[in-house]
Amino acid sequence: MTKEVGMLDVGTHCALCREIDFLPFHCSACNSDFCAKHRLKEDHYCESLRTNQKVPVTPQKESSRSNSPPGAFFQSLLPAKAHDRVQTLLQDDKKLQQQPNNMKSALLASNTSQSRRAIDKLKRFFAKNGKTFENKKSTTKLSSANKLIQVTKMKRTAIGDNSIPLANRIYVWCYVVADSPQDQKKPSPNEVFISKTWPIGRALDSLASILNVKNSNIDHAVSDNEKLFLYRGDPASQHLLPASGRVASLVKEGDTLYLVRGLDVDASANE
Repeated sequence: MTKEVGMLDVGTHCALCREIDFLPFHCSACNSDFCAKHRLKEDHYCESLRTNQKVPVTPQKESSRSNSPPGAFFQSLLPAKAHDRVQTLLQDDKKLQQQPNNMKSALLASNTSQSRRAIDKLKRFFAKNGKTFENKKSTTKLSSANKLIQVTKMKRTAIGDNSIPLANRIYVWCYVVADSPQDQKKPSPNEVFISKTWPIGRALDSLASILNVKNSNIDHAVSDNEKLFLYRGDPASQHLLPASGRVASLVKEGDTLYLVRGLDVDASANE
């Protein structure tokens, strides 16, 4: 029997920005679901605009419900099972990678601009603690063989949501970048695990909770400078993990993640 999930997994992801929406808008021209921000054809680069074809909208007949199999209408009101939604979203991620570069740029533009201060802060974090990350024992310097050994050891002591099935756990190292240089102690990675079935946003919330980091991301009234961002990478290159992405497609076991608040920090404070 497949275990059902909670309310956080209910909803439909926008086909363009991947944000979850509990009341999505369906475009009859391209047969996709979108959030309120991308509900118009011009906003989601509708295929009908590129082909200049007018797709007629067929009004629904009231009698269509009666022609459906018994129980089909009520079944349509229920969300798909968790494993079915995960497989669908992973297929969508593969389609996204095959899209033209201009469409991928449009999709990631908002995330990139909102995280500018966070990435600047992360770079200063690496600059201040360069010797630590240059050490061969650093998690970012481990070879593939050593990383496999360390991940095996980490499975004994890593912390996380114990309700995650063992088969769904991904073990990673996570650094917490302090909000101010004065509060930043010698960086040390936290051994944690998250679920590969989660969206990145839920993984971020879980990491913030188990590592005791203040998290205001759910509050729409706060600015981007007060929100947390999750990055993957090393001192040479860092990659923002968009909240709407999936852990299974963006995070690998043994990766090093960085939890950073968008709060701007004066560069002179590190000198």
